[in-house]
Amino acid sequence: MKIRLLASLVTLLLTVILFSIMFTYAFSESSYVYVDQEKGSDLNNGSIDSPFATINKAIEHYNRQEINTNSNFAGKIILCSDYVLLNPSDFNETQHRNTHIEISSIDSSVLYIAPNTNYYLGGPTTFKNINISVKGKVNFVANFNSITFDTGVKVLFENASSKINVFGGYKEYLNEVLQ
Repeated sequence: MKIRLLASLVTLLLTVILFSIMFTYAFSESSYVYVDQEKGSDLNNGSIDSPFATINKAIEHYNRQEINTNSNFAGKIILCSDYVLLNPSDFNETQHRNTHIEISSIDSSVLYIAPNTNYYLGGPTTFKNINISVKGKVNFVANFNSITFDTGVKVLFENASSKINVFGGYKEYLNEVLQ
């Protein structure tokens, strides 16, 4: 009788451990979205085998998720290849105020940013384990969101006039400062 009870308890314990491992794996995998500007499509699902083509589509993916805003959840966007913002203009991240976004890369992919580009954050954003290449002046405008350049970020200045400015305020404030 004791052996049967002990066997039942061991089986129950192993079942609980197995379900815990499966839940943890499922949650961690769902927190990653992949972007490949060359091979991806914004009609894909954002998996490593079916990546999105744009950063904004990856952010939209997290906006559709039911995320507990009181947690330390970060939507992790992984660049599978170099990502190019070549047209000098404004790049506006899709709004993501309830989700912290982390942008990183596989194999040291490079985020190329064209000269005279203003990169406007749509919510709290962290850059981690990524190379950022700038040629000329690039402005990161936080729009009163947190912006973090974390471990593994390498900024590549393409020429002597290359520089990065980081502003905490809104677009209107930046326009006043630059005039």
